Amino acid sequence: MLLERAEQALEVALPRALQVEFVDPDDPGAGVRFVVDGLAVTPFATLHGAALAAVVELAGFLAVLPTLDLDEHAVTCHIATQSLPAPAIR
Repeated sequence: MLLERAEQALEVALPRALQVEFVDPDDPGAGVRFVVDGLAVTPFATLHGAALAAVVELAGFLAVLPTLDLDEHAVTCHIATQSLPAPAIR
């Protein structure tokens, strides 16, 4: 049931559009990954912060999922992240 709930989380429209996938399909709690492409890229060819936030939120849900009862669901009410710029290349 845990794997089924985790797979359902990947089938939500945004993670699907970002092509998010499990790092280990047999262990959803091990993390997720996605290619910085398409919707995840800014006009400046960098990772879009909103895409990163969406994937971090999903990873948090997958981390807490094993602690939830079948009738419980986790909802993010606050998330804070900080993205640091890449170093300048000379």
